[in-house]
Amino acid sequence: QRIKEKKEQRKAAKLGKLPPKKQPKKQPHTIESLREKDVTMVEEEDEELDQEEATDAFSSYFTKSYVPKVLVTCSDNPHTKTIAFIRELCRMIPDAKPMWRKRSRIEKIIKTATENGFTDVVIVNEDRRIPNGLMVIHLPEGPTALFRVSNPKLCKEIHRSHQEISNHR
Repeated sequence: QRIKEKKEQRKAAKLGKLPPKKQPKKQPHTIESLREKDVTMVEEEDEELDQEEATDAFSSYFTKSYVPKVLVTCSDNPHTKTIAFIRELCRMIPDAKPMWRKRSRIEKIIKTATENGFTDVVIVNEDRRIPNGLMVIHLPEGPTALFRVSNPKLCKEIHRSHQEISNHR
């Protein structure tokens, strides 16, 4: 029966006639199709949204109007594993510079970094001689994010050279 229908449709297409009308497919009832229109939803082409994005505190980040400069530091007297981890971070993050604390406070490091034109500070925390956390501070006024590092592996441990790190940064 399907073969007959297809033959009829081909003949009708050759003659320029439309195939017999079939019932239109029904719309499935999903959460999205049953949802009522929300007046608080923002449309893509909205003037108010454009004005807000222009005056947003993070607009310079999204427009990439500056080149990030990152300072990487750690606790006082870091272990060799933490030092190696910091060196790996500086290789991965473009324009990152390591700085050893030398008993100075974080507030002083942040003040110095702001004066020297750094845009971010990454502080590596260590516990039991292993790096276990990263605190990322955006200068001059934040925000700050804290990340947990659970099992750090260096390039040497995964049998890769730091030169093989891809350029898709």
